[in-house]
Amino acid sequence: MIYKFKGFIFNTKKRTLKKQNLTHILTPKAYKLLLLFIQANGSLVSKDMIIQKVWRGQIVCEATLYKLIQRLRKLMGDDGDKQSVIKTIHGEGYLLVFEFKKVGIWGQLIRKMA
Repeated sequence: MIYKFKGFIFNTKKRTLKKQNLTHILTPKAYKLLLLFIQANGSLVSKDMIIQKVWRGQIVCEATLYKLIQRLRKLMGDDGDKQSVIKTIHGEGYLLVFEFKKVGIWGQLIRKMA
């Protein structure tokens, strides 16, 4: 599936995040986290939900979770101060703060553009 947002293209099949000519291959955890945010469709994603879905229930410290959020923010040109992509809701979790558009699978996108 392909999602477009804020000038980015997120390809779930290739597990890449692309903006202009720069393509990032996402780590498995960063991929799962971004997909979780998109699947939440603007709803709050709790820390417990992230640990359950990304780490499959393994015990992880908050610093580990925070570092993953921080890496994903950095890839998308955000930081903990601006929070223009991922907003922290203290004591509860995180929220994706932009709208995205589901484009389809990669082959369909190419045919539409041709």
